[in-house]
Amino acid sequence: MKNFKINRKVKEGSYKLEDIFSGLENSWIVKNVLKDKFENMKKTVEIRVVRCKGYMWVDDIDGSIYICLEYLRKGKKEYLYLDLLHELIHVDQLKRGMNLYDTRFSYIERPTELEAYKYTVEEAKNIGLSLEEIIEYLHVDWISKEEVLILAKKINLI
Repeated sequence: MKNFKINRKVKEGSYKLEDIFSGLENSWIVKNVLKDKFENMKKTVEIRVVRCKGYMWVDDIDGSIYICLEYLRKGKKEYLYLDLLHELIHVDQLKRGMNLYDTRFSYIERPTELEAYKYTVEEAKNIGLSLEEIIEYLHVDWISKEEVLILAKKINLI
């Protein structure tokens, strides 16, 4: 993560991955999960910076990654790094024909989330986050503290 850089000064709009983020090549996820797919992602994935409340998500129609402007400007560097890699896994899942937002499952039961979090947690360990920091990272606004612990168990974190 030491080479990871964020251009936090971009305005709302559409960008290529490397217009905003650089230094992902040495990440565990790129090397072990995305592999050669990452080169194509750098050229084809659109990053859409928008005014909103929240973090990041993938458009399940075209595979664009949406990032809330405020999060891009003020979010913790480690969280932006992990979230971006998490969303790139979702882009890959979409290309593999997976339903990213399958409503038959709750968020913490959804196969696409479990796979993405499994890899993201491995990356978090590799960059030196403690168990407590990883648990904190897993806590998002739409799940309870109890659900965070269930998720952590499902991905073999605890």
